[in-house]
Amino acid sequence: MNNNPLRKWLGILFLVLLVNAGYIWAFASPTVFYMGNVLVHLCLGVGLFISFIAMFAFDGSLRRGTQIGALLFTVAFGFGAYLAYNGLTLDRRWALYAHIAAALLGVAAIWVYVARTSRMQVEWASYKKAFGYSVAVLFLLPALVAAYNKVVPGPYQKISNNHVVPTSMEEEGAGPKSPFFPSAANTNVNGIIPSNFFMDSKACGECHKDAYEQWNSSAHHFASFNNQFYRKSIEYMQSVVGTQPSKWCAGCHDHAVFFNGRFDKPMKEQIDTPEAHAGLACTSCHSIVNVNGSVGNSGFIIEYPPLHQYMTSNNKYIKAFNHFLTYLNPEPHKRSFMKPFMRNNTSEFCSACHKVHLDVPVNSYRWFRGFNDYDNWQASGFGEGARSFYYPPQGATCGGCHMPKIASNDPGNVGGMVHNHRFPGGNTALPTANQDQAQLKTVEDFLKSGFISVDIFGVSPIEEGKNQTAMIRRLGEGPQVMSAAAQGEETEQAGVGVIREVGKLSAPIDQAGAKLKPGSTARVDVVVRTRKIGHAFPGGTLDSFDIWLELQGKDADGKIVYWSGNIQDDGKVDPGAHFYKSYQLDAEGNPINKRNAWQARSVLYVRAIGPGAADVGHFRVKIPSNAKGPITLTAKLNYRKFGYYAIGCDPAYGTSDEADRTVISIWRCYANTYHGRQLFVDDLVAEESERGRQHVSSASGPPLADPAARHAE
Repeated sequence: MNNNPLRKWLGILFLVLLVNAGYIWAFASPTVFYMGNVLVHLCLGVGLFISFIAMFAFDGSLRRGTQIGALLFTVAFGFGAYLAYNGLTLDRRWALYAHIAAALLGVAAIWVYVARTSRMQVEWASYKKAFGYSVAVLFLLPALVAAYNKVVPGPYQKISNNHVVPTSMEEEGAGPKSPFFPSAANTNVNGIIPSNFFMDSKACGECHKDAYEQWNSSAHHFASFNNQFYRKSIEYMQSVVGTQPSKWCAGCHDHAVFFNGRFDKPMKEQIDTPEAHAGLACTSCHSIVNVNGSVGNSGFIIEYPPLHQYMTSNNKYIKAFNHFLTYLNPEPHKRSFMKPFMRNNTSEFCSACHKVHLDVPVNSYRWFRGFNDYDNWQASGFGEGARSFYYPPQGATCGGCHMPKIASNDPGNVGGMVHNHRFPGGNTALPTANQDQAQLKTVEDFLKSGFISVDIFGVSPIEEGKNQTAMIRRLGEGPQVMSAAAQGEETEQAGVGVIREVGKLSAPIDQAGAKLKPGSTARVDVVVRTRKIGHAFPGGTLDSFDIWLELQGKDADGKIVYWSGNIQDDGKVDPGAHFYKSYQLDAEGNPINKRNAWQARSVLYVRAIGPGAADVGHFRVKIPSNAKGPITLTAKLNYRKFGYYAIGCDPAYGTSDEADRTVISIWRCYANTYHGRQLFVDDLVAEESERGRQHVSSASGPPLADPAARHAE
């Protein structure tokens, strides 16, 4: 270059900017050094733009031949200034691409000028060489880093199973030496991390307002001891077996009080601390950097992000400066809190906590399956499982159903949509207890979305005779899948005696009739079918709630003449009802009904319906001889979260506190899903009067005094 000192330093700073841009492009790491380079990039851009203006004003020889490059750099500066002021959110990516394109074209134009000038002026030759090296760094460094990540992907890129499956809890996570054992959860430092890391979700909400408000009402937020139902379960467990086994639960439920090393202390002694009521925070999921395959049992590693302390700093200037830099270049923030496997392996990611098993350190017994929604999904048509006989037009992940896209102005929105962080499912108990109508409506709308149907399908007269087995609807009748949670297998609901005693089947009801006489008995078949559901129904902890098929008959005067599955005056469900649940037993043969899965020793039965499958409930209906016909039969599927005993209504299970008796009420956990069609039966013919295959509704509220009124349509 010529001997003009300003021109020389301007050229050197321009080359530094090129190298700086290559580094920013290549790494985007959440470190102070990287964010410092982002700030340097901004300062260099502003400084060089001002210097170029000055040089153009006073250096005519430089002005000649660089007009195109100068114009392109001015355009690049304009887009850069726009991004610095407004932030680089996804909806402004166009400005980033325009900034990069204009800058690269400007570099090309300047390269042409330098190449021509170097042939005429010897002093430009060395600058041309340095320019070439800088351009090489600009392009080669990002390319080499991208190639390396492709060939040697990090654990945050993809979730995959190990070739060797753990044979016990001792081989899961960090093993017995871990402060978190028997949970498989761990941290990147193999030790405790500050609890405030899981108590700063409000700080996330300063930018991600919609996602925060949704999460604030969700079951994830109320996963810990701010969930009175879970609290009762853990208090009961710790009172019987101590705190160590309960860490198995804490790995997925209690991060703020768990990862800070305080879970060795009984929760009753720290139940009023803020950590105990933090639930699963934004960071509980978004700070996971590794998931150990799809084994479950909280098999993940959480990392304390290096820049998190600046985001949550009490110093308003540090916090504001960090906020500015994050908006200026959100990529490091994104890489900290949104790993590729969270999008590409959504279901495997969810399996870390939605697939569990117990073993000796928890139950002092042996390996025992808890619940397993992940394998159910994988075996279904939604997961393109080989065992499925039903394949929907398009597969779906866990997030596709339980985190559907909704409209939002969130800075991270894609096309004006973000994933719903209310995590809609079947939990009506929490929003009802919390008096959260928005969350309750979300759950109810989800239950009404047509994922299940109920149909009074057929009727068959009972042929009474000698040596005939009476048809009695009781729990566990017939062969059942002996597993705590169905693994995709179909279950059989009745024994041969039920089938042997019936006569000619009249079905479907809208196409066939049955001649029934007053005083006669008939078998009514009710078909429950799963639709648009990617795992077995019910999902989750099958032992903790009441789901049952109800069939009611009324005569022409509205008198109830038949009722299976009614709720009795004490709140218990008719024990002969057709339940969908896992019925487990402890070592003494007592039912597992207090969320005491660690005491389970055997499974009496499991009744669940696979995805895209069906179950038939058989009901013995006696037509009263004095009933006024026609008789109207109505079928519906009842869903109660949680079950009678699981929520503390049992006097032996913690209802001594008046507040608990008020909040933990069976009626406040009550919800119905109604489906189906009606059947009219008189003394001559049975016929269908109404179709309603897809009708679903839910309700929750205080108890009704009249048992019949509870079920009144």
